Amino acid sequence: RPRRPVAEASRSVVADGATTGPNRPSPARIGVGRAVVLIASAVCLLVASTGCSDEPDPVAGTTTIQAAGVAFNAVVREAVVREPAADADDDDDALTVLFLHGGSYTSRIWAERGVLDRVAGAGHRAVAVDLPGAGATDPTDVPPGEVLAALVEAVGPAGRVVLVSPSASGRYSLALLADPSGVELAGFVAVAPVAIRGFVADPAVADLPSLLVWGEDDDVIPLAEAEVLRSQLPSSELIEVPGGSHAPYDDQPAAFTEILLDLLDGP
Repeated sequence: RPRRPVAEASRSVVADGATTGPNRPSPARIGVGRAVVLIASAVCLLVASTGCSDEPDPVAGTTTIQAAGVAFNAVVREAVVREPAADADDDDDALTVLFLHGGSYTSRIWAERGVLDRVAGAGHRAVAVDLPGAGATDPTDVPPGEVLAALVEAVGPAGRVVLVSPSASGRYSLALLADPSGVELAGFVAVAPVAIRGFVADPAVADLPSLLVWGEDDDVIPLAEAEVLRSQLPSSELIEVPGGSHAPYDDQPAAFTEILLDLLDGP
């Protein structure tokens, strides 16, 4: 009887692709392999359904505000309606507070530190945005002052918006105050902003109620810069936050919010 070649004797292929002969895997090995495939398939389905992104979930109140052709990602807290005092007049004292952010932050910081809720609880509308190119807002070629002017007009009535501008957002806020282009603010809160050198305020903002807020331990923008900014905003008041860093709203949120609410409540 002729012997089959060794290669042929060692294996032969059957219709379902299984290997027969001396090298055929044992049923146990086949079972383990199929189990691994099933587990891998389940993991793939789970990843496909939940995603692999490290991006945090959206903050409650997240929405989009359109201005200057830009879709601003924003977090909004509507004002909590309070019963008016018996001797109050019919004027609506509610303001809209527009929060910008520094280079290391996005709109989330104002929600996460509870600042938006405190402002809304005091009877004012609070709006925090991601600036162009940050967070979930796309970049734009529109100049900073122009894009901020359009945003201010989009979030509240003329003369009823208070602008809060920390650190890197000074490129936007100080550009607006240098050329307001008819935009009227109710107040301005500068939190150690950049772009102070070379800033010349438009005469129209000379009487704008303003706070210049610096952390006591700010090691990024020297306190001397506050005096330079103050020379351009004669109606401003300089306030240091005890123990505060360059971002006192982050590490001293309660103290920062009290300072802000004092401005919103007026004299």
